[in-house]
Amino acid sequence: MNIDQIAISCIIAFTFILFINGKWRYDVVSLISLFLLVLTDILLGGKNSKLVLDINHIFNGFGHPAVITVALVLIISQAMKNSGVIDILARKIKPFTNKKEVHIASLSALIAILSGFMRF
Repeated sequence: MNIDQIAISCIIAFTFILFINGKWRYDVVSLISLFLLVLTDILLGGKNSKLVLDINHIFNGFGHPAVITVALVLIISQAMKNSGVIDILARKIKPFTNKKEVHIASLSALIAILSGFMRF
């Protein structure tokens, strides 16, 4: 392994540790990791390092549809929790929790209905 591979492995491991720790929000951890990547690239030699190919495009990953989808799902779930919709849905599903099969089927049906409102 060369120095670039060791550096990126350490940054990824550090990022996972911060995600698992859970003390900081996902967006803060992402920005910290991006900052560490750029700083490590500069310290390893800038032009000679292959960690960041083009410094002008370092924020392009935040515009990827998968990242935006995850962010929107987190926002929607927090809004549903804050508004009390989750509590209402939990009370409606509670009678179906006696049998495991019915419980799984009721949750699956609810998720299928709610997923119908997600659009890309």
